Amino acid sequence: MPGPLGAEKETAEFYQAVGRAITEWAQIDGELFQISANILQANLRHTAIVYYRLQSLDQRLTLTGDLVATVFHEPEKKSGGHPHDLQKSWETLASETRNELQTRNQLAHSPTALTMDFTAREGQKPDIWWASFISGTERMRRPKRKVKELRTSDIENHITVLRSLLDRFRFYRTSLVPIINENIREYGCSAAPFQIE
Repeated sequence: MPGPLGAEKETAEFYQAVGRAITEWAQIDGELFQISANILQANLRHTAIVYYRLQSLDQRLTLTGDLVATVFHEPEKKSGGHPHDLQKSWETLASETRNELQTRNQLAHSPTALTMDFTAREGQKPDIWWASFISGTERMRRPKRKVKELRTSDIENHITVLRSLLDRFRFYRTSLVPIINENIREYGCSAAPFQIE
């Protein structure tokens, strides 16, 4: 990949990492769609119309979470009931995913630039790296918010977290299917019955 003279390696590594991170996010989005489709029990085209009407991944995560909540019985308040373990694990998984959204949004929407450390001593090669920054104009919106640049190593760490989340989403989807099937057998739909108070 062409890059500024002397920074070809750094350029290639940075953009490859960005591409891999985007791919991991696309796979997580696909898992959210599959979970939603399993719960809705609708034609996949109909599910796609509903799911992809929402523009942001955060909105899709919220939609999927709302659908997941319908699969489980409400715990009995009088008897000190507790949510189903899978419902609790969804809340953890969704929270950890939301924690990564700022990095995802910075990679998707913020500028990148070649950066160089000019403090190198004479005769030494200066450090060169690529980074994703929050633009100066966007910083005006919330000037006190601390957002660090994302270097290649930060993106690689982000990818590691995303791969773990993706594996957990896949496991969650397969773990939810038996509960959905049981609800369909017992109630005729994927949702557990509920009381309107």
